[in-house]
Amino acid sequence: MQNIFINSTLFFFVSLCKIKLCDMSEEKVNKCGRPTKYKDEYNLQAEKMCKLGATDIELADFFNVCEDTIYEWKNVYVAFSESIKKGKDIFDTRNVENSLRTRAQGLTVTEERQTTRKLKLDDQNPDEIEGEIIDTTITKKELPPDTAAAIFWLKNRDSKRWKDKQDVEHSGEITSRIVDIAYSDINESNDS
Repeated sequence: MQNIFINSTLFFFVSLCKIKLCDMSEEKVNKCGRPTKYKDEYNLQAEKMCKLGATDIELADFFNVCEDTIYEWKNVYVAFSESIKKGKDIFDTRNVENSLRTRAQGLTVTEERQTTRKLKLDDQNPDEIEGEIIDTTITKKELPPDTAAAIFWLKNRDSKRWKDKQDVEHSGEITSRIVDIAYSDINESNDS
């Protein structure tokens, strides 16, 4: 009798939990415990930040939460997760595309190198340093276009003209008349 009471109580408790779990929507999440800091406007803010290259750690810092909270929001709030994915995809695509195009076209790079020299005013006491002089050398280098980057760029931008495999369609009829004539000539010469 006691087992039946415990089992029925357990069943009732499990049934209540299932109803609560099934009834959870984005507005009803986190009814127990501390209220969430999440707001719907975070979706747009997160997308914009990710378009600028923000990482999950930087998002957590911006929203003033820990990184685990960002991961939790991504799991619980689908719109938040999609906003982050969309922003990161745009950032990644734009940066890689621009880098590839720049490398395919070639570019000029400016390098700045600084060297420090010690200035001594007293030749009799060489250990005494009076000051330092900083020399700055600016060098411009031309990087030629990268052939592999150019080929990759062209294949993806205009694949009909630049793909490796060309589709050739043949129309009309192929006859083997010449072969038949040659074959008959060989047979005539063997018969004679």
